[in-house]
Amino acid sequence: MLTQFQLNHNFFEAAMYDDLAKMKLIMTSTGDMKPDIHFYNDGALTLACSNGNLEMVKFLLTSPDLTEHAYLHSDHYQAFKAACIEEHFHILEYLVFEYNMKMDEAVECYLDKPDFILGKTVKSMFEKREISKKLHHELKNELQPTKSISKALKV
Repeated sequence: MLTQFQLNHNFFEAAMYDDLAKMKLIMTSTGDMKPDIHFYNDGALTLACSNGNLEMVKFLLTSPDLTEHAYLHSDHYQAFKAACIEEHFHILEYLVFEYNMKMDEAVECYLDKPDFILGKTVKSMFEKREISKKLHHELKNELQPTKSISKALKV
């Protein structure tokens, strides 16, 4: 029988070797003991982002098969930073546009660092998301008929 540490290590190792099938098996097994998804400060998520494994990132952040999900903000957003450093734009696009990652002060500070060349590019993703949300909201409101139009249509 595995100890909790060994189970956690096997889970982390699955992320390290980019083995989603093994990770899913470990995380969804029906045994009494489950690995700690936050082991090594959510290190599995950081590895998935660093390796560019979008399916693993999605699994760790949103899978309905998990009772607890990884924390993107763990260890000062280390997973997000790993995706930035490795230039995995498909991961960054997922985090910003689909996962709806928050742009808090820590993220903004990181993106505004003068020596971080991609900072402006990644920051523009957040700006595009906000513009898209506003535009969607405005279009939705314009497409709803006003009361006077609704009355006229009923006549």
